[in-house]
Amino acid sequence: MKKQSSASRIESADKVLLENLAEILSVEEWAKACGYQNADYFSKRYRKYFGIRPKRAMVQIRLQKAKQMLIEEPQISCYEIAQAIGKRDEKNCIGTSLRTPKTRLRSIEKKVGK
Repeated sequence: MKKQSSASRIESADKVLLENLAEILSVEEWAKACGYQNADYFSKRYRKYFGIRPKRAMVQIRLQKAKQMLIEEPQISCYEIAQAIGKRDEKNCIGTSLRTPKTRLRSIEKKVGK
């Protein structure tokens, strides 16, 4: 099997995270999942390529996924969303415990941007 180039690995980083949101909980784990042994090197390459720090990108990707889940399944619980995107609980997921899907969606839209 041909070894992926460094550019190819960094280009596919977001896809790797999306496919493993529940399992990848840190930049270090994300770097390893992308084939990098050194998280600092991964962070530098990621920031240079995408113009954003990996930790910030992780938050944005998780919030976008949560928003998508709420749109596709409005009755889904915050707990289920939190589990699917790799957070331990709903407060950690979106910053507050929310009751209605509409309120949850507005809160997520504020954080992600429309």
